[in-house]
Amino acid sequence: MEGSPNLETVIQAVQTLYHSPDVSAKEKASQWLGELQRSVHAWQIADQLLRYKQDVESSYFAAHTMRTKIQYSFHELPANSHTSLRDSLLSHIETLPQDTSQVILTQLCLALADLALQMVVWKKAPVDMIQRQVAAISRLPLTQDLPKYYMLAHTLFDSVMQLPEAYHLSVAEEDIDKSINFCRIFTELAESFLECIIKMPGQGIGSLASLDLLLTCVGHHQYEVAEICFNFWYRLSETLYKDNNEEINDLFRPYIQRLINALSIHCQMDSDHEGIPDEKDDFGDFRLRVAELIKDVVFLVGSSTCFKQMFEALSAQGVNTSWNVTEAALFVMAAVAKNVLPQESEAVPQVVEAIINLPKDAHIAVRYTSTQLVGELGEWIEEHTQYLDPILAFLMQSLQTPCLASVSANSIQCICNILRDQMAGHFDGLLQITKAVDSFNLSDDAAIGLIKGTSIILAKLPSELVTDGVRQLVMVQIQPLGQLVKADAPKLSHNNDPAIWLDRLAAIFRYASPTVKNGQPHPCQPVFLEVWPVLSEVLNKYKSDDRIIERCCRCLRFAVRNVGKWSAVLLTPLVTQMVNVYQQHHHSCFLYLGSILVDEYGDDQSCTQGLLDMLQAFCIPTFLLLQQNNGFRDHPDTVDDLFRLATRFLQRCTIAFLQFSILSALLECGLAAISLEHRDANASVMKFFRDLIYSSTGNESVCRWLEAALKALPTETTTGAVTATHKQLTEFHKQVTSAEDQKKVSYALRDFARLYR
Repeated sequence: MEGSPNLETVIQAVQTLYHSPDVSAKEKASQWLGELQRSVHAWQIADQLLRYKQDVESSYFAAHTMRTKIQYSFHELPANSHTSLRDSLLSHIETLPQDTSQVILTQLCLALADLALQMVVWKKAPVDMIQRQVAAISRLPLTQDLPKYYMLAHTLFDSVMQLPEAYHLSVAEEDIDKSINFCRIFTELAESFLECIIKMPGQGIGSLASLDLLLTCVGHHQYEVAEICFNFWYRLSETLYKDNNEEINDLFRPYIQRLINALSIHCQMDSDHEGIPDEKDDFGDFRLRVAELIKDVVFLVGSSTCFKQMFEALSAQGVNTSWNVTEAALFVMAAVAKNVLPQESEAVPQVVEAIINLPKDAHIAVRYTSTQLVGELGEWIEEHTQYLDPILAFLMQSLQTPCLASVSANSIQCICNILRDQMAGHFDGLLQITKAVDSFNLSDDAAIGLIKGTSIILAKLPSELVTDGVRQLVMVQIQPLGQLVKADAPKLSHNNDPAIWLDRLAAIFRYASPTVKNGQPHPCQPVFLEVWPVLSEVLNKYKSDDRIIERCCRCLRFAVRNVGKWSAVLLTPLVTQMVNVYQQHHHSCFLYLGSILVDEYGDDQSCTQGLLDMLQAFCIPTFLLLQQNNGFRDHPDTVDDLFRLATRFLQRCTIAFLQFSILSALLECGLAAISLEHRDANASVMKFFRDLIYSSTGNESVCRWLEAALKALPTETTTGAVTATHKQLTEFHKQVTSAEDQKKVSYALRDFARLYR
């Protein structure tokens, strides 16, 4: 890249990358930004963007660029610029706004850490950083040292308490901006004095008048004002829950009751609203946050009390209550229904009776929320089974109403999860519904949920009924999947997407998992044998499609887990096909599926050699993939699944694995992957090494093997270069073989790896 680009050009490219609907434009922007990151101009551009703070995307790009430049291109900078770079990074970190995305802060901190490792003249980097942060903390609020600044804090509190009249004036004048600003002041005050409010409620700056101010704001007719103080209520409830002081809780209980009442009013939809509640618009998002807040604070009043509180408020308004008031009360009830005491016999029965007898002309939003509510009452229904049949009839009716179908399916699933024994008598009905699932207007998730619920009930049936039940469920999915595989299908769309049927099959095998007594044949085995040919064809036809292959492997994983050793007859053809496809297309899900097979069959000596051959067949193309430029960084899932597979071998067939020829190459690969900055992949690599070391318990051959491997490594005396000394090798061996937990092994490997960088 010739010449430093204009800052606005860079910002525009970042915006195109993140927000443009034009795929071609996004690719060009990505390529251009990549060239910029590799150029020497990236240093200055990144620094300018961080100072400019235009938006989250450009700030993240700048932070990430700064980090990668320090990590890989530090040599581009002259030595006399290192100090200014350090000071600039520290300044960027300290001046980040409080609401900055955590990923930006993380990138800058990692950049600073990389700089500290490479900046030779910065001798006491950790000490300097700690001292600087301590100094910064000691400067933003007086409430950090209340005893010292108590008079100032008290003056501040008294001054804020003079503002309610001005707030009410802003409400009367409909000046929403002023109202919001007042609410922010009241919220900041309450958050700053939260500890005092809890430790000395009603005294001085711990006055509960702060809560009255916030509840006044919650009562504002605009919900945007009310949600400003949500974080305070979260913090208050969290602290009270941890302290678990009933006497203190009693003081705050009335405030929480008032809060819930006010929130229920805010949850009311417009009276002229048509259709079901929209959870995707701004108001729907607000209602979801309200539900989460109520779930957090309701322990102070009790779920049953809250449920009854909503019911009584609704009853007090009489038979002419408007539909939107009713729906909002039901919405709050649904938020707490799961934890209502099963013994509750006052409010819940009356609410359930009203729901199952809703008139046909009831507003569709009321029917929607009512359907959602009964699904949350599973534990209560379990204690009041006389309501099970009428509730199921209500849900079946809702299932046939297009806009209520998905929420009804979800509620049926919830009831199946809890009332497994009681629902056994309804299995035939569930089976018929599930077989006709595509005749309802269900989302994919809701359809899978209905299948899941039916499968859960099926697993509770007598063994002789399970085979036929699973077969009927499976064949509904296999028939269209088989047709797709055999047909010359056009470009994939929702109507001919094999992922739909594979996800449903996975749900069946995952949840229709009966308990099988020793010696009895597994009722799902014959069905798995019937399904396998179609799944095999899917693996062949869609072998280049990551999404389809991953779902097919997931389906096979649950089928193998379900049937266990009864699926041994399929082990050879399954492994053979996995290996053949993996040679052409490196889907890491095959490695994960391989680890499942090792877990199931690894301790069967007749299967050990075949599984080891599978490992070798996987390792050869995997090593070639990871040896490519940036191979580890670009394929973290492959690293994760490879070492998950290796760990399974260690756990299930230790001796055979430790004697296998591919082990040394795996160890080299693992050592190279230790520095990979991917949480899951790094965890799998470290777990492999930990288990390798712990496998020496009762088998000192591992200690001897590690000693021999260390002796084969180059040292200072053998190469003349600065690497590990004999003393360091000995110390590493001692640290590893005597480690008592994973962290000590991790630290030892980390420090040892640095000796050979």
